[in-house]
Amino acid sequence: MEDLSVLNQYITVSKKVAGGQPVFRGTHITVKSLFDHLRESNLAEFLAENPEVTREQADAIIELVVAKDFL
Repeated sequence: MEDLSVLNQYITVSKKVAGGQPVFRGTHITVKSLFDHLRESNLAEFLAENPEVTREQADAIIELVVAKDFL
């Protein structure tokens, strides 16, 4: 249940936004873009390029993915 709470707090999905891909709540920035960016660079650069995403949002999603061993 805690995982679902994190997802609901920081991520939203709507067919009207980003073609239904998960985005950071309050933005049009996909969660996928965070992980794509991390393959090439670092979190600080991602946050600088996407100021609508907070460090708290990004950290929570990264922690959830790592904890669940999704990668």
